[in-house]
Amino acid sequence: MIRNIIFDFGGVILKHKSTLMEDKIAEIFSIPLEQALKIWTEWKPLLMTGKISSEQFLEKVKNELQSDKSLSDILQNWKDIYIKEAEGVDWELLAFIEKLKNNYQVFLFTDTIDTHDEYNSTRGINNKFTQVFKSHIEKLTKLNNNAFINVLKKINAKPSECILIDDLEENIKRAEDLGIKGIVYKNTKDLIKTLIEVGIKVSI
Repeated sequence: MIRNIIFDFGGVILKHKSTLMEDKIAEIFSIPLEQALKIWTEWKPLLMTGKISSEQFLEKVKNELQSDKSLSDILQNWKDIYIKEAEGVDWELLAFIEKLKNNYQVFLFTDTIDTHDEYNSTRGINNKFTQVFKSHIEKLTKLNNNAFINVLKKINAKPSECILIDDLEENIKRAEDLGIKGIVYKNTKDLIKTLIEVGIKVSI
């Protein structure tokens, strides 16, 4: 029996460009997108697992690129760009999630970084969920099966008692390999239809 519904954040509740991170790096340091993508790919695992902070990352990139911008200006720019790009919160979906809490435990499980979480934590999003799991706090991303096992352990649940809703098929596959029911998110209308089909009690 499903007792727990686990939602991803970016690409589900929050809509932004899939190239957001490399776009930010390219804009701040005035470098080609290809070079920015290479930098992001190199440092992403450390940022997402909280092994380095955004400030430490930006300082390393500043030094590598020999930028004459001040670190404080770079960090502020980094935050400002995200705030501008992260306007697309699906509040309608969050209202639906709150209704699910009448019958289920509902969790947020997101791969994120410190500065993004710092901003999103001020927006009244986290309190819509029973509990929130963030990669930079848990020190694990969804690229690692242990991230899913960690969540199961902390919510004291069996895989068969859980549904994961994520926009990335690779994350759904990892969850399903562990026995968690997965739903690839496309839009809220399709999500509600699928939840009803798998027996979830839905109040609209």
